[in-house]
Amino acid sequence: MQVPEDGAAMFLRYVVPPMRLISAAIWKLIEQEDVPNYGILEEFVSWMAHAVPDILNYRQRIQLTMGLRARLVLELCGMERPADPDIVQPHLKRIQTLLALHNELERRAMY
Repeated sequence: MQVPEDGAAMFLRYVVPPMRLISAAIWKLIEQEDVPNYGILEEFVSWMAHAVPDILNYRQRIQLTMGLRARLVLELCGMERPADPDIVQPHLKRIQTLLALHNELERRAMY
């Protein structure tokens, strides 16, 4: 007699193999210091933080995401040819958004 799967077990059965694949790809990106793809890594960290809320605290998540974006911007600006503003600007805007969010949350925490 086969035991029916509950929702959580079924979810894990279908999600874990793709998560292993994604995690392996992300790990490879980190090992190779593939800075041009750090935006993908930042999106993965954000996604994981929403999927598993206790994996990182708020401060760790903000530091990691801002650090990844900052490293990407520095890499783009440090290339031999001048950086394309159309490529750099969205990353700077994302950093500004994260800073504004962080400042707002810090301000609310004080009151």
